[in-house]
Amino acid sequence: MSRSKSAHDLSGLMKYADRAPWDEALAEMLSAHLDPASEATGLEPDAIFEIIGDHWQGPLWGCAFEDLLTQELEPDGRNLVDDYLKRRGWNEKAPNKAYMRALRDTVMSLYEVSEVVPGQSMTLRDLLRDVAPVTVREHGATQTLVNWDKIAARVVDVNGRHGISGALLPFSAEGAVRVVDAFSRLADETQDTAELDPSDRDALLGASGPMFTNMWLLDCLGKAMPGSAPDMVNADGDDLVFHRIVFPLAKGVVGKSLIRRLNAAQWLEPASDSFWNWLAPATKNKKPQATKGKRAFVTTMDDGTPVFANVELAGRKLIVEVNSAARAERNYPDGRMAW
Repeated sequence: MSRSKSAHDLSGLMKYADRAPWDEALAEMLSAHLDPASEATGLEPDAIFEIIGDHWQGPLWGCAFEDLLTQELEPDGRNLVDDYLKRRGWNEKAPNKAYMRALRDTVMSLYEVSEVVPGQSMTLRDLLRDVAPVTVREHGATQTLVNWDKIAARVVDVNGRHGISGALLPFSAEGAVRVVDAFSRLADETQDTAELDPSDRDALLGASGPMFTNMWLLDCLGKAMPGSAPDMVNADGDDLVFHRIVFPLAKGVVGKSLIRRLNAAQWLEPASDSFWNWLAPATKNKKPQATKGKRAFVTTMDDGTPVFANVELAGRKLIVEVNSAARAERNYPDGRMAW
């Protein structure tokens, strides 16, 4: 199986993982990340990769390898990063050592992507923990990810600079819902009180790395096998089809003036100087209009307010993103955007 790439040089650490006892620990971790999906589908790993594509072998190896970096082996609590830096750290540059230590302390979680600046950065909102959104510097992934995408990833904080690790798994809308549901059930099963504090949730995520990989594999296999998963609809019952509507600014329109008007709009909630959440009026006790054989996908703010669309000012373009054709057709409710 090929290995994933990283912006930092982890080649020495990877080579070190081939020696005992880490080789056996890595083999066990790979099994934990692949075997449940294989058993659930009755497919051998080679057959799975024939369906989803051999190019995913590297990222999935990376998921297992990074998971191992965060673990402590029984019975003495040894950690691969600590052991490597103690014995081979003299041969590593300071930035690589700092990155390894930061990666050791990460957990994989599920994030919603927003404010994507291609080739530069994106903002990630954690869907499994009540923590503040974080803006990460990222070159490669921001070339393909768009607002509202859902990804499983590790946020790495190196001296206050946030990035993501080399192992990133993009989930479909339905797959993300399944991860949220699965983690909620897992949290309910392992807690003694009504709520878990953040440190407990971190510990639970620290032990849940294989869950993300296996659920991602099942998500991918479901998409590769038509009819194996229900279609997705939004809160209105419309088929989930993402649309991006671009409005070039007319000659003479000043960006700063437009920003002031957008900030003043009561239905828009600013997330940054150039990005707004278009809020939908909340209807008491209204449930998503899922139909038989379909599943509802709803985007909300932290307080539960439904999000109708996203609005972004990018250069001389105003971009509106919605998740259905019906919403795309009515992107001027009451003429409120007609300026």
